[in-house]
Amino acid sequence: MLKRKREVFAPTDGVLHVMAETPERSERGIDFSTCVGLARGMRLDFRSTRLRTSDLALAESEGVAVTRKVVCRRPPAGLDAHDVVAIGDEVYEVTRTDATPKLATLFLDRLTCDGTCLLKGTSTSRNARGEATRTEGGTEVYVRHARMGDRATSKTGVAAPWPTLALTLRACDWAGERQVEYKSLTYAVTASKGDGQWVELTCEQGMVER
Repeated sequence: MLKRKREVFAPTDGVLHVMAETPERSERGIDFSTCVGLARGMRLDFRSTRLRTSDLALAESEGVAVTRKVVCRRPPAGLDAHDVVAIGDEVYEVTRTDATPKLATLFLDRLTCDGTCLLKGTSTSRNARGEATRTEGGTEVYVRHARMGDRATSKTGVAAPWPTLALTLRACDWAGERQVEYKSLTYAVTASKGDGQWVELTCEQGMVER
């Protein structure tokens, strides 16, 4: 009887580092697609593997994205969703892991930016006599995803003449500002939803004038 040939795992495609966040990573306005505010931790040699159609379908059903799939030896502490790893100068978020007793398959989504936006806010200060002075300001932050909508729709189902915009930002970058400027156009923030790490802002251009 022929014995089945033992498969040897050969992690020859590169090295990834599990990254640890430093306090600098939580500062507003940093470029999260780089290693700014991240410290290199555990090193893992990996082998790249092909993304299958079923992998993409599963990621879509779970509401996450995947742009790369690698296999490495299973780390002692394991890896969880939202952990960050770096391959060279590229930074990835772990969106899912499949583990065996010896190996771990990591599904990664590269952190990229759709440019920057300006979050507009108003601060109020008072002088010695208690008179209030309002000052307009803004904070420039990086956008993970920007998606333009066709038209806003009113409660009656009638399309409005102003476009909509959905922006995904880091939750720590948004401080509740109600106006945002993106590509030289100003929008009003009409809704927000997030998971504690990322927040999606729904914006309407026409709301600014109204």
